Amino acid sequence: VESLLHAMLHDAEPSVRDEARLALEQLEQPEVLERLQTLVDEGLLS
Repeated sequence: VESLLHAMLHDAEPSVRDEARLALEQLEQPEVLERLQTLVDEGLLS
């Protein structure tokens, strides 16, 4: 999970960031989804 979060936030390639986010969403783990929502709320993701 941490590696995917890092890739989603820091990789230079937009396609890698998108794939990492999709993979995280597909895990459907409440704590991961909450973390993604927090990143959206903080303006780090759109």
